[in-house]
Amino acid sequence: RLLLRRGDDTRPDRRLVTAAGAIDSLALDDGSRIVVGPGSTVVVAHDGAARTVRLEGEASFHVVHDAARPFTVRTAAGDVVDIGTVFAVRTGGPD
Repeated sequence: RLLLRRGDDTRPDRRLVTAAGAIDSLALDDGSRIVVGPGSTVVVAHDGAARTVRLEGEASFHVVHDAARPFTVRTAAGDVVDIGTVFAVRTGGPD
């Protein structure tokens, strides 16, 4: 029996880093789309069935509905879990 653990997938994590003043986007395999704001970093983890990204900065998410596989945005402040909608997340900045 073969068990795959995070990092055992042969595909590397996908990383998108934007410069100050730049905006870029990333299309995911499931049809979801991430628009990454200026001076931000998004890392899409390939960890099996999960849909998980790590965010530093700001991004908007256009998530394809999949109740069996929630979409998780991990930040230093906590996680946002969604099953399919459009939303934005911003980390850091003034309190």
